Amino acid sequence: MCDESKCLYFVARQNVLCDVQLEAEGVEIPAHRVVLAACSSYFNAMFTGELSESRAHKILLQEVDGKALGLLIDFVYTSEIQVTEENVQVSMHLGQSCVSPVILYTLE
Repeated sequence: MCDESKCLYFVARQNVLCDVQLEAEGVEIPAHRVVLAACSSYFNAMFTGELSESRAHKILLQEVDGKALGLLIDFVYTSEIQVTEENVQVSMHLGQSCVSPVILYTLE
């Protein structure tokens, strides 16, 4: 048995009950709207407002690094992030624009 956050992560990675597909630079990541909205005011606004993304199954995120999107979604599901010299800049950018302040604290 795994803890709840890890179980959600594995369910998402297997594309089970996912209701949205995020895409950035050709990287496609299945996810659950409720998980994203609960962890991010950016996604909460996207999915609960009148934006077309609130109804779309596939969402193309402009000006977002594909690898960074993967890091972000991993963080949302696991509360863990692997920051390296290669990804610290894009991680900071995503932390500022898409996720709660927790990721920024983690990066500092």
